[in-house]
Amino acid sequence: MGKIFDPRSVQGTALDDPASWSIPHFHPRADAESERGYRDPQVVKRLRKLTAQAKAKGIKGYKNIMKHIGYLPTTECVDVPDDAYYDGKLAKHAVNTLTELSKDDAPFFMAVGFKKPHLPFVAPKRYWDMYQREEMELASWQKMPQSAPDIGFQDSWELRGIYDVPTQGDLPQDMQRRMIHGYHACVSYIDAQIGKVLDALDASGKAENTMVILWGDHGWHLGDHGMWCKHTNFEQATRSPMIISAPWISSKGTSTQMPTEFVDIYPTLCDLAGLPKPTHLAGESLLPVLNDPSKIIKQAAISQFSRWSEDGEPVMGYALRTQRYRYIEWVQKPYRKGAKSGKVIARELYDYQVDPDETRSFTDDPTYAQVIGELQVLARHHWAVTP
Repeated sequence: MGKIFDPRSVQGTALDDPASWSIPHFHPRADAESERGYRDPQVVKRLRKLTAQAKAKGIKGYKNIMKHIGYLPTTECVDVPDDAYYDGKLAKHAVNTLTELSKDDAPFFMAVGFKKPHLPFVAPKRYWDMYQREEMELASWQKMPQSAPDIGFQDSWELRGIYDVPTQGDLPQDMQRRMIHGYHACVSYIDAQIGKVLDALDASGKAENTMVILWGDHGWHLGDHGMWCKHTNFEQATRSPMIISAPWISSKGTSTQMPTEFVDIYPTLCDLAGLPKPTHLAGESLLPVLNDPSKIIKQAAISQFSRWSEDGEPVMGYALRTQRYRYIEWVQKPYRKGAKSGKVIARELYDYQVDPDETRSFTDDPTYAQVIGELQVLARHHWAVTP
């Protein structure tokens, strides 16, 4: 239920890969007071008027309609109940579903996909009131890292494309604080919705025989490096939470600095449930680490995001994150046509032990030559390049 798949990757939100579910997939429906996820009456009125105009003019397609609308508010703070928005409705449905599933002893699997803190930053007023805007800290480093290639930058495309911010240049500090405030409010809003689901699990009597995994699909730039949103290979875009709970694991309430990946979730679930693992899985079971956080079972986590070169050629950026370093290679190749390797046109190296904010790439520092060589050997296990 909710946002489990990106609808562009399956059959849209109407189906959400029906072969994956034993019951029809559920998406909360907007009520009469909502429009495009907003509840502010003035915003709703404006959006409905412009959407109707677009329809009357025969304008079709999301991008074309949004171009006619002009912009969407980046934030919204109105005094409404939790279930006035998508995620509150979803939490209510999840609680009801969990209550029904718990009435017998049959095993069950339930996936709940909350949307926030994705844009826009809309949440009930009570969650905004938990924070003071003047206390919101701005990113300390708001420019690209020294010695980093320009190809790694993205000009906050998602934000500037359809939201009420300047289309170019730095964002005013008051606007930055408003968005960071909204991000905090959305995180707390979702925390409350997750709490409702977990409270329902406790009330069901099944908590001592249920494993729970919480994760987010990506990180988020909040002004660091002069960027907002995601779509990069930097730490802020590729690092996200993953919390695993199961009553029968040995080490509870602990954490690990070992890099992990979301492909590790499937084999971990199999081991926690005592099920055989398929042989084709790309990830590693994290069960040994859950029982002993000092164990290291993998050296690095891999992420990737694409760009275009200055001459218009497709480039894939690959990032390898170890406990201390992030090594990035930008590989020019027609990957959409199936190319497996290509020429490396740029490299980056970040050392979080000495530079946690990624203010400098160390690829041009000779003292890191051995480190780069070792990371390149490790990278060749994950992606190919042309000599």
